[in-house]
Amino acid sequence: MAHYPRATLSFGAFLPTDRAGNLDLGARGVQAKVLSLETGIRLLLEAGFPVEDVTAEAERLRGQVDSAAEQNGPRIPVHNRG
Repeated sequence: MAHYPRATLSFGAFLPTDRAGNLDLGARGVQAKVLSLETGIRLLLEAGFPVEDVTAEAERLRGQVDSAAEQNGPRIPVHNRG
């Protein structure tokens, strides 16, 4: 009588993912303020984007936003005149 080895299938993060979908999900979640910047970056990390350090990446992004704000000057609110 032949003996066959048992096999088990395991599904996990090593399977291909929809990177564009995860990028969109993370960006929209952070923009809508339902996800923190760090959580949005973790979504990208889990989808296979090359992020080495979530905290450092968040600090770099915040620095870019602060730098752009300094270059653009203060924002003046425009009220609806209708």
